[in-house]
Amino acid sequence: MLSRTSMCKHKLSCYENIINGFLGSFSYCLIGKMILSNLPILFNFAKLRKNLLSLKANKDNIRIAFFVGLMNGVYKLVLCSMRRIFKNDRVASIIAGFIAGLCIRIDQKKRRTLTMILVLSRVVDSSRMMV
Repeated sequence: MLSRTSMCKHKLSCYENIINGFLGSFSYCLIGKMILSNLPILFNFAKLRKNLLSLKANKDNIRIAFFVGLMNGVYKLVLCSMRRIFKNDRVASIIAGFIAGLCIRIDQKKRRTLTMILVLSRVVDSSRMMV
């Protein structure tokens, strides 16, 4: 994992790719979710400042960003590991996608249905593109 396989498309080692994937997904999702959740109070600067600095208000934002980052990191970890076992990228990506999908267990119950619909739509789209 300190080097990359011949099938890997990333430029850095597999470990660096996993860390960069987690941190990138986490930060982009956190920033995007914070913008969307604070959009209604955008012009009320006192309330916006208080809301941005409050851990209680940002708990859901951090939770969903962690979920997205973890799912991306787990996918990259399993994909690079499976590329070392199987020399077929299709098999490795299917296994990695399934295991990364199990990260949905850490998400809130009320959001699991929406997340599963989004994940299933990606699975259908990816399956269609593989054929």
